[in-house]
Amino acid sequence: MDQVHGNSVVVIDESFAPTPTADALVTTSKGVGLAVRSADCLPILVDGNSVVAAIHAGRKGVTNGVISATISKMRELGGDNFRAAIGPAICADCYEVEAQMYDEVVSKFPAGATSPQKRALDLARMAIFELEEAEVVVAHHGICTKESPDFYSYRRNKTTSRQVGVIAI
Repeated sequence: MDQVHGNSVVVIDESFAPTPTADALVTTSKGVGLAVRSADCLPILVDGNSVVAAIHAGRKGVTNGVISATISKMRELGGDNFRAAIGPAICADCYEVEAQMYDEVVSKFPAGATSPQKRALDLARMAIFELEEAEVVVAHHGICTKESPDFYSYRRNKTTSRQVGVIAI
């Protein structure tokens, strides 16, 4: 998908050809792989029995509701018993932002707060909170892309590259 840090969710089937502009893909079609590219944003893969999703969840996407929009779409398509895996992404210790941005995000998503002195956002905790509120079981290994040389980080490398997460039924 052409990821734009938004909240658009696109349903994909075996006949879908153009690259969608979205931050989440959902399918009920067997054998159709969904991919999410990430550097420091959260790559989230979700399984819901007869439906799967790949979510690109950066600060803007999380605050704009991409996670809840995706779970809602999965439920519309008959999914249940959801399980999510959150892949490598920037951790709260490494995601410092300017004061105004910190205050805006934390006012809407208190789970993202770290400390007003450091002003770092905890994207994973925000996502986990939202997923668990939607009754999704979450697995998160806490791998930081900036701290781990095994993973790409835009904030560390300052060049364009990505990891890819893939899910299929």
